[in-house]
Amino acid sequence: MAKVIEERKRAAELERRKEQLQRQRQADDRAVAHLVGQIDKGNTGFFNRTQVRQLLAATIGKIGTPVDEDGLDMVMTCAHQKAGTSPTLPKEHAMVPRAALLHSVHKYRYYLCNRDRVNRLFARWDFDLNNGLDATELGSLIASQEANLTASQKRANSLGLIVELRPTAADIAFIMRECDADANGLIDKSELLIALSLWAELADQKMATQSACCFSIS
Repeated sequence: MAKVIEERKRAAELERRKEQLQRQRQADDRAVAHLVGQIDKGNTGFFNRTQVRQLLAATIGKIGTPVDEDGLDMVMTCAHQKAGTSPTLPKEHAMVPRAALLHSVHKYRYYLCNRDRVNRLFARWDFDLNNGLDATELGSLIASQEANLTASQKRANSLGLIVELRPTAADIAFIMRECDADANGLIDKSELLIALSLWAELADQKMATQSACCFSIS
């Protein structure tokens, strides 16, 4: 009975956090939508890095605190991905369309909330201290995280059996290809959260495939 009560408490807390996050995102979206016209004075429909920096500082950043450049990189990368474009120009001249930017600005708050985690992961897994994770380092990081999931985080298939996933070389190659925005062969701090999110999607797909196989066999 105590276990059931505890699980209900966790579920209620998770739902509360989801609702809080949704309200915060909606507030961010309203603030950004209010300011885009003021920053894009020429009404070009596109924003460069300097304009995005201004937008983040005015809506999500704290007054007097510089915008985190890794977080800014993450927003620009997500906007490019949303728009289906590749950043072919130098950072300060790269342009992203308004719609893609509006979709991606909330990623900055997400980055700020996880910045300490990103720094800890880099301190642990950036073995050669080059401010980027190569395929081997990224694979080791993800494999370690999978091996150390808590009981509540472990994945179970449709039969209720715990499944321990490990990234394959093909998984890591795919993540590197999709998330290495500047194509330097490394996952940098602005790309790490995107890479981990993509692994989570791959893991979900693997679990769905396993569940489907279990269902067909049964």
